[in-house]
Amino acid sequence: MSTSGSASSGGDAQAPTSGPDLGAVVRAVAGGDKADFAYVYDTFSPMVHGTTLRLLHEPELAAKVTTEAMLAIWRDSARYVPARGSVHAWVAATAHRRAVERARAEHAAGPDAEVPTEQPTLRLLGTLTDDQREAITEAYFDGRTYREIAAEHGESPEVVRHRSAEGMAALLSLLGAA
Repeated sequence: MSTSGSASSGGDAQAPTSGPDLGAVVRAVAGGDKADFAYVYDTFSPMVHGTTLRLLHEPELAAKVTTEAMLAIWRDSARYVPARGSVHAWVAATAHRRAVERARAEHAAGPDAEVPTEQPTLRLLGTLTDDQREAITEAYFDGRTYREIAAEHGESPEVVRHRSAEGMAALLSLLGAA
């Protein structure tokens, strides 16, 4: 598939309003299309870099993790499942997961690691109910969808989403008070 001249099918709610169908582009990337990967890279690398920089607070490290995340997107493009979420959400989850993995690895490397830890956030998570903490941890840190979490626990995605939203509101309230 070539990205030039394609019209948007509207299948990706968070994608730009014009341009190619991002699901089709990712399928082409899975088939090895370098031009379509270049389009994916140009479209999403700024967002990926912003995510990694926000989590890692180190520009050089964020740049390295951005590259790793974009390579993972290239390598894992065949694993993208449109029914599980938009391309934007999949790319964002990949970036987030890579940044968290790197932060954990840097933390495990010892006290001289230059990446700030997420300990204050983890302490705040301890103030939530078990259900709220579980919903946030599985969605945010593990990169799972509400549907996946709900299926595993025999609940509806709306219940999981509600618990996560309540937990996030409680965390924001605590952060505002700090």
